[in-house]
Amino acid sequence: LTTNFEAGAMTPYGKFFNAESNTGPKIASRPGMMLIYGPAFAVCAVALKAAMAAAAAGAKASSSALNGREVLIAGMLATHFLKRVLEVLFLHKYSGGMDRNSALGIGLYYALMAKMVLHQQALVPAAMYAAGGSLPFWPIAAACPLWQFPACRSLEAAAHCGRT
Repeated sequence: LTTNFEAGAMTPYGKFFNAESNTGPKIASRPGMMLIYGPAFAVCAVALKAAMAAAAAGAKASSSALNGREVLIAGMLATHFLKRVLEVLFLHKYSGGMDRNSALGIGLYYALMAKMVLHQQALVPAAMYAAGGSLPFWPIAAACPLWQFPACRSLEAAAHCGRT
């Protein structure tokens, strides 16, 4: 799957893409868009169910294996992809076609990226967050690498003052 930024070139699933100009296998637009968003929604829904079960079990056992973000992140991702699936099913009107291989590739990419986000959030240690629920200095440093901006210095000072 390549990206072509030439004038007039469309993504292989865009509204104005001419599917007849592509030589690969074709699929109707609605099933194609479901191939794009459906796998990522399935990954996120399974992760949300597992996170909710783990949170319930962890609350009963007061386990420290959970970082508290599993349900939040899985819920946000599942909601995002559910919204996309519902848009495909009930909102948009489709009349064209699209390249099947592009739909499969994009769907696989979205599913893998969702799984990666779900996995990576679990790797952030709870120690990265300060007591009392406030964030430590490091997110501000990451967001404001150019310290010449006064706003960044003010955020840094506020973060340090709040953590005394």
